[in-house]
Amino acid sequence: MMIQAQTDSTLKLTIAVEGNGTVSKSPDKEKYSNGTEVTLTAKPKTGFNFKEWGGALNGSEKTKTIVMDNDYTVTTKFKTRYALLTNDNQVWAVNEDGSNLKKLADFSNLTFLGRISDNGLITQKLVYTYQANKLFFAGHNGNHDYELYSTNLTTQNQEQITESRDDNFIYFSYRTANFIPDKNKLLILQGSSSQENYEIAALNTKTGDITNLTTNSRYDAWPIYSPNNEKIIFSSINQNESLSTDPKNGDSDLYIMNTDGSNRQQLSGTNLHNGRPILSLLNNEKILFYTIDENYNFNTYTVNYDGSNLRSLNDKFNFSGESLVLSWSQNGENLLLYNKNNDVTYIGNIITGNKQQLNSLQLDLIKDKFDFAPDNNKLVIGDTSTNKLYTKDLTTGTETLIATGTNPVWSQDSSKILFNHNSELYSIAADGSSEMKQLTKSSTWNGINTIIPLSK
Repeated sequence: MMIQAQTDSTLKLTIAVEGNGTVSKSPDKEKYSNGTEVTLTAKPKTGFNFKEWGGALNGSEKTKTIVMDNDYTVTTKFKTRYALLTNDNQVWAVNEDGSNLKKLADFSNLTFLGRISDNGLITQKLVYTYQANKLFFAGHNGNHDYELYSTNLTTQNQEQITESRDDNFIYFSYRTANFIPDKNKLLILQGSSSQENYEIAALNTKTGDITNLTTNSRYDAWPIYSPNNEKIIFSSINQNESLSTDPKNGDSDLYIMNTDGSNRQQLSGTNLHNGRPILSLLNNEKILFYTIDENYNFNTYTVNYDGSNLRSLNDKFNFSGESLVLSWSQNGENLLLYNKNNDVTYIGNIITGNKQQLNSLQLDLIKDKFDFAPDNNKLVIGDTSTNKLYTKDLTTGTETLIATGTNPVWSQDSSKILFNHNSELYSIAADGSSEMKQLTKSSTWNGINTIIPLSK
């Protein structure tokens, strides 16, 4: 009598996930037959990195193969790693739980301004590219032209990428730069300081090559990539006006062009000084930008990418007087708004027009110390007069005091807030339900200026 081998699919492979990510299986089945090779690939979500396998597998390679000869459970572990820029210009990296603290660079010979608020717009000096695994940032030695520097997170090599030369210079500023990580392209300005003729250029962060995107007699500035990385939006000032032009002369307009500099088109013609454009990520359709009128009043507008439907946010939110957008949520729907007429800061929803007043804090107290949660549902606010950290629930409007500290930033899963306290990195549950947890213990730096996730 012939006995046939067992071929029924009876073996189960269970995948457990720690952190924020997914695992793909090939072949993807509920159960497997004995001897089947199953390939597992870890896929971290934005803001997380793959750490290691556990359970029936080990190692840190993203792709692993397991042979099914029994029921197995495999654990996939994801983590977030952060870069820290200290007040004395050191760059460190640390895991979200405080482990693997590592010094990446020391630029104590340079002068940095750190995280700043420029004309009410929140900017971040550190820029991370996951493909090259590098941090890029601006610094100077006391002059007024910022140079671009980088540090490699793997080799820790430090490099100065740009060099200004008298009248013909390259100007990198965290106030003007915008980055496409996938294409390793960073927007910069270069030109002649005496002739006040600035042009927009793209710097390849891998090769160092610079390609001019505008070549005209106007002063082009404030370049940003569109959310789909297919367009560049920028402001342009007539050559007859000084860089410090009086706003009431006003010949500055908003333009859009392809990423190679072609097909330049004017978007606005409001006869106002059109300031830096700000992108709303809503449906890849809207651009936010502020203007300055003849009385030096700031106001904020939205316009479609084709130049249609120009609309004042004062009309949208029923404001009078000056208004500024200070920051915006990642989905582009919720804005942090300041209305100078009544000196009140609001959270406004650009779709519904609804707004909530920040009851406990005013603009002169919060300054640039705030950050929207990645899930778009909350805002963390730092009161610089007391070093108190608050959260604002955008659904209920509730403001909650959660900790004492400065420079708050959300974890990428929106569950925790990381911040500086007594010159060290701490974390706390976003709802304030846990105690403050100290993540670093270092005597080699003087406070933390900037915190950013090292992730795709």
